Amino acid sequence: MWMELVPTSMAAMRMRYGIVTFGSIAMINATTMNPEALVRRLRAETARFVKSLARARRGDARGVHRARVASRRLREALLIGDAIAPGQAERLRRDLRRVTAALGQVRELDVALGVLDAELEGESWPSRAVARIREHLTHERQHRARRMHDRIGRADVHRLAQRIDALAEALAHASRTARMDELLALAVRRRARRLARTLDEAGTLYVPASLHRVRIAAKKLRYSLELACHTARLPVGKDLGALRRLQLLLGRLHDLQVLQTHVQTVAAAAAPDRAVTRTLEAIAARCESDCRDLQARFLRMSAALARVAERARAARASHLTRPILRPGRRMARIGAAAAARPRQAQRA
Repeated sequence: MWMELVPTSMAAMRMRYGIVTFGSIAMINATTMNPEALVRRLRAETARFVKSLARARRGDARGVHRARVASRRLREALLIGDAIAPGQAERLRRDLRRVTAALGQVRELDVALGVLDAELEGESWPSRAVARIREHLTHERQHRARRMHDRIGRADVHRLAQRIDALAEALAHASRTARMDELLALAVRRRARRLARTLDEAGTLYVPASLHRVRIAAKKLRYSLELACHTARLPVGKDLGALRRLQLLLGRLHDLQVLQTHVQTVAAAAAPDRAVTRTLEAIAARCESDCRDLQARFLRMSAALARVAERARAARASHLTRPILRPGRRMARIGAAAAARPRQAQRA
């Protein structure tokens, strides 16, 4: 977990085992954010970003996805770059955000085509209606891919990679500062507050826009926690697992919503052909039914997700530590052993 609660009266344990307390919260064997780990992450994600983007330009769907994920992780890591180069890091994040948006337009259509195939599996929808959907999605994908190439071309990706590497080099030679820890903790808290807010706003009704906001908030918190895990060794594996499961569920729901929207667009254009229109309306209804089933599963997860957000909202720079002792019986045994040592010394 994030932190371990230890009675503040256990002075012997604090002295003997190096427990540093903040009020009623005790952090054991504290370690702060490691700039070297941040530099390694920046360089690894930059290499992955450049390689995947080259594949994306050749029309590879997986390359589009991986380049987009790498760009998001880079943007999160560059938040810590504000500690030594605020203006430079902000400009890099802004340029990366444009690339992420351009890739997202294409990624959405790649996923819609995949979801269409999944929805058709085991079904016997008339081929004429299915062909219209596929033709529409393919045409839209080609249109968005042209726009993606234009935007990426203006971004000068290799120059962008050089600028990120220069910042990583500066970080490699910089001493760790409290500001780095503060920026990381601030990012985690801000993402957690947003997730908590979107969970409250989503409520229990099926509102696609609200669920999409929850999905985006969860994704951003996940990237912040991943960064904290890699650079400060924050033990948040269970929380990351919960966020990944939410992302998969709401990602599937969003993909179905996107497909449903495109199917409805095709149905409107095919209105004169009643047979095709009825099939398209049936496919759209099937998408919505699946979405509502997924929303019901989301509601069963929401309480646990609220707890994840609450734990993350409590993050402080001093909490970016790696507790090596766990609460419960093991902590009790250590406390008993610490209390027994003075008595053993007296008997001796």
